[in-house]
Amino acid sequence: MTQVPLIEQADAAGEVADLYGDIQRDMGIPFVPNIDKALANSPNALRGTWEVTKSVFLQTSLPMSLAMMILYKVAAANKCEYCGSIHKVNCVSSGIEEDTLEALENDLSALSPVRV
Repeated sequence: MTQVPLIEQADAAGEVADLYGDIQRDMGIPFVPNIDKALANSPNALRGTWEVTKSVFLQTSLPMSLAMMILYKVAAANKCEYCGSIHKVNCVSSGIEEDTLEALENDLSALSPVRV
């Protein structure tokens, strides 16, 4: 199986390096996700995906912590370990506690306040 090479931060230059910086700063994470490193093989694809990500997830009227919890719950429901690990880091960096993450993953009804 052929794999897409990842453009590591140390090897990124120009627009890709700038986009990596934007991703880390705006997402509040200390790394560049592998999906972005793969997309960096086509700077246009990386830029386009990043613009969509910003528009949908970062420019929302929801509090950032709630948006991150929704993304984490969707990843958990879909049993996507890759997405779940990224969204978990985002949740933790947003100040969400481990017991809340546990409830999001395993027992949504344990969260308070309960909404109907």
